[in-house]
Amino acid sequence: MESKKRPHAEDVEHSRAKKRAVSDDRSSPSHPNGMTASHADEPRDGDNIELFRKEAIFRRMKHYSREAERSQARVAELERRFSTCQAGLAALEACWTQLIGTIRSLVKPEDLPSLQTESEGELFSGIAPTWH
Repeated sequence: MESKKRPHAEDVEHSRAKKRAVSDDRSSPSHPNGMTASHADEPRDGDNIELFRKEAIFRRMKHYSREAERSQARVAELERRFSTCQAGLAALEACWTQLIGTIRSLVKPEDLPSLQTESEGELFSGIAPTWH
């Protein structure tokens, strides 16, 4: 039966040379992608902090701007609803005034109760049933 093992490498010294070349200590430290540790155009730590703060202030400003727009839209909606309610109340008042005028025209003044009583319950006691 044949062995499926690889034949032993005869040149062991050759593989050690490769290993030494890869892990050889040089005078300059190794950097990935051949980049050096410091460039003049790279931002310093202080610059990064300042940039982050500026971005945070800008984000906060945008947030407040969006919040102000939402608040203005809400104010406009509430003002629209307020004017709708006012129009409804004006219509209700006109109907009520017309109803009172119609009742006064149909009922004789002698049949109306005197307006000397102050309480609402006494004023309408002859008209509406009491719910005791």
